[in-house]
Amino acid sequence: MVHTFMKHLVGYVLTMVCLGLAAGDFVVDSASSVQIVLPDKTVHPVIAASLQTAASRMTKALNVSFGKDVPCVTESQAAPNKKTIYLGNTQKAQQLGLSPADRFNYCIHADDNTLCIVGTDRPRLSILHNPHRGLQEEFYCGSLRGIVEFCENYLNVRFLWPGEYGTDYAKITVLRVPAGTALSKPPRMVFAGGGYPTYLDSCYDYALGWYGRGGWQMYGGHSIRNIASHPIIQDHPECYALINGVRKQQQHIYMCLSNPLVLDAYYEVVRKMLEEGADCYEIGVDDSNVFCQCENCKAVHPVPAERIWIFYRKLTERFAKTHPDKSLVLISYDQTETPPRTFDTFPGNVYIEICRFSEKDMQEWKKYKGIKGFSIYDYSWGYYHIVGMAPKQTPESVVQKCREIAENNIIGFYRCGFGESYGLDGVNYYLQGKLLQDPTLDPKALEHEFYQRAFHEAGGVMEEFFHKMQEQFSYYPRLLGSSQIGEEDYLTRRVLSKDSREVLQMLWPSSLLRILERDLATAERIAVDPVVKKRLELVRMEFDYNKLLVHALRAYSAYLDQPDQAGFDKVEKAVMVRRAFVDSLCDDKGNIKTLPDWPELHVFGSSPMKGFGADRKVLELNGRNAACIQAPLTWNFENYRESKQLPDASRKGIAAVACVNPPPFENDHEWLAAKWGRIGRIGTSTDELGGWFKMVYDEKNLYVLLSTRIPTGRDYPPQGRNKAACGMDSLELFIDADGMGQRYYHFLINPVENSFMDGAFGLAEDPRDLLYNQYDPLWDGQWTYQTKRGPEPDGKQDWLVARVVIPFSTFGLKSKPPKGTIWNLDVGHTRFGTLGDWATAALFLWSAPDGKFHDRASFGELVFE
Repeated sequence: MVHTFMKHLVGYVLTMVCLGLAAGDFVVDSASSVQIVLPDKTVHPVIAASLQTAASRMTKALNVSFGKDVPCVTESQAAPNKKTIYLGNTQKAQQLGLSPADRFNYCIHADDNTLCIVGTDRPRLSILHNPHRGLQEEFYCGSLRGIVEFCENYLNVRFLWPGEYGTDYAKITVLRVPAGTALSKPPRMVFAGGGYPTYLDSCYDYALGWYGRGGWQMYGGHSIRNIASHPIIQDHPECYALINGVRKQQQHIYMCLSNPLVLDAYYEVVRKMLEEGADCYEIGVDDSNVFCQCENCKAVHPVPAERIWIFYRKLTERFAKTHPDKSLVLISYDQTETPPRTFDTFPGNVYIEICRFSEKDMQEWKKYKGIKGFSIYDYSWGYYHIVGMAPKQTPESVVQKCREIAENNIIGFYRCGFGESYGLDGVNYYLQGKLLQDPTLDPKALEHEFYQRAFHEAGGVMEEFFHKMQEQFSYYPRLLGSSQIGEEDYLTRRVLSKDSREVLQMLWPSSLLRILERDLATAERIAVDPVVKKRLELVRMEFDYNKLLVHALRAYSAYLDQPDQAGFDKVEKAVMVRRAFVDSLCDDKGNIKTLPDWPELHVFGSSPMKGFGADRKVLELNGRNAACIQAPLTWNFENYRESKQLPDASRKGIAAVACVNPPPFENDHEWLAAKWGRIGRIGTSTDELGGWFKMVYDEKNLYVLLSTRIPTGRDYPPQGRNKAACGMDSLELFIDADGMGQRYYHFLINPVENSFMDGAFGLAEDPRDLLYNQYDPLWDGQWTYQTKRGPEPDGKQDWLVARVVIPFSTFGLKSKPPKGTIWNLDVGHTRFGTLGDWATAALFLWSAPDGKFHDRASFGELVFE
């Protein structure tokens, strides 16, 4: 297989031969005395470390080929009279007058005794913001690109995974570099980065074309967050969006886009970064954007999404005047996935970052004028996919997407997640990186090369292993509608189940697992090379993780078909085996461990950077967002046994009784027809009472009457409508109005007026939304409550009665549920020993024997009679 740069060099060599100038080539063989020399100084330790890593790979390659240790020294320590390979911006390169082009370009110069590989190695901007996050974040390193490509093209090295164990070496008989100077071509992608776990091995990243931000200042799409700390915003709270009559900073940053101060603040933040040296700045509103409800915003345009495009154009027009040599990249995402309708021309300084990549969308975008080019936000990888830690793509789907990217001349690429499946998806990572750099490469040859170079003596059987797995997993990208999770028909004509438990069992049928286990065991048996054994250890770990998960899910499905004690015992056994395996992958702090002796490879999407990546909780649930699995993985088996209940087989039930008139607070005949449900203590063997509740309904509303006891005389300062209400004695309702276990609405009240909170789980429909399959504390429903309080006869406690009224419209219903409708429900009570101190809290629930608030699998049933 011939790589792009090698083609360039071959052409160069032929030219020199024709001119009769082949003499003076740099030649190394087993008889040569050779050394590798690094600069005495670099502009930053991050660059020095990257060059040192690359030099160590070159040293290993020379050792494998010629059987000798090659010293690697700094320039001031270099020995005379040796063939010398100079790496980076050495004094020797300067003496030779080598001037590689800027950014990620480099040149190679060779003569009889000297080989120089040099590029421009410098910070991207005049100020370093996150140098601790690696080479991709803050630097250009053309020399590193040159070293990596030299190792590939001249020394036959392959960077298959991060780290030394992921680098494969092959013996060559002679190293010959033609005399003269050859310049590299600029990379196809001006920007290629994203995916925080990749800051692990710069050689691997550069080999696959992940050079990072380059001249583009990217933030994963939502850079409007950066203006929250600007003095303009801090001094003017009216810049925040008006939401339900309130302007304040929320969990996400929602702005009043009609306020000119917001435009001023965004301009200043972007201007500062452009003047630090960025060529292009990414512009995007925050995830799950909530639009301002003020009259000025409504007057901008009746369609909220169009207001964003109008705001974006105003910003680009301002920069077109003040910084005509700079650009902005506008993210087409969520509300802005559809191109603007009020205008068809941008001011010429705009790139569009497409999150829903399809041929139809590209053709629509190409109708617009003033666009310099396109980037895509890629959703190929990430443990937010419904399959979690399982493979996401196949060689077929990767090749298809890379072909479409080349055909549409996409010049920027941002990965949303990466690295959670290096063992089972590693070949697809490799394919994508290589084909994005050079779409003319033969994908079949690349794929075959990966298997043979990765597994050597076990290459044949492992190639069969992967082909069998990929044939089954080809269903996944096909059922998504395309290789891009945001394809428009994904949401409107979804073929794939929303339940990850069902999807995983489909993708990992028992018959396939048996065959794959046989092939992998065979490869492990015939492997001799310790490096191959280590790589197989990676594949084994990921395969066992998925196998044990599917075993637990199959036991759960069988139990649902026949929920008896024997089935429950089988579920418990499978889940506990899996939990023990997950525990073995993590340390005592819940961090996922790296493989022994392979620190550069952070498995399952974990990251060396604090606060990033997967941890034990993510592993237990098999991912986040669409991937999260609760039952049976989170079942508290001990609690179920103690309560002598079988989950999903013995759900509690309560009836909501129809009434004619809205029931008053007093317990009159409208309430008397309904039966009480008992709220019991959880996490203890005592039968302590936490309260009672009953429910009735009329044409418009659901009514809930609750009663409990609270400490006598305790003062409850009103908290308003906010999360602080959780820190006081409370009563809670969890209502799944679909009865499907996919979403629910949450209502919490304290014993006083104006002290409550609400939220909802699972309302987001778009899998890319950060709130998909998540709890949204910003959801505000229409509902009311009243409380009454009085002393108990014993004088030690007070009784508390509460009446909650929830319109059916709050659940998105136009009328009351038909008679016989079944919803899912739980009712809870929290009673603190000391307010706000959760260590003193006693917890009570109606339904959940598992002892967990918010656990959809443990909700009881509410029947409308």
